[in-house]
Amino acid sequence: MQRSDRVRRRDFLNYKLLNYKLITSLPNTQLHDYIITQFTMLSPSRSAAFDILLRVERHGAYTSELLHAQRYQKLSAADHALCTELVMGVLRWRSALDAAIEEIASQSLAKLDLEVLVALRLAAYQLGWL
Repeated sequence: MQRSDRVRRRDFLNYKLLNYKLITSLPNTQLHDYIITQFTMLSPSRSAAFDILLRVERHGAYTSELLHAQRYQKLSAADHALCTELVMGVLRWRSALDAAIEEIASQSLAKLDLEVLVALRLAAYQLGWL
């Protein structure tokens, strides 16, 4: 390995270590937002819709309160409208979406992780209704 390659590799590793230290020092909500924006190709509206649907499923939260929560006020008007459409559409067509997913899935919906099921519902809704 040439010297310039070693220097570049060292600089890259130092950069990664600095990013790791910075990321791990963030509070949980900021860490979640950072991970979603940096490591996924989701739009902010789809990420927010996934998060809201997950909270509704896990905690029985009220959709209308979550859609108007402070956390999602930073979305643009178009992103907020898409997020609302995705959340309300998935909830409205949940039984039809579950039936379609179960028809194709190799295992029952009860065996799927909640995150996977929510992502499948979102994807099926977007393919079928948008």
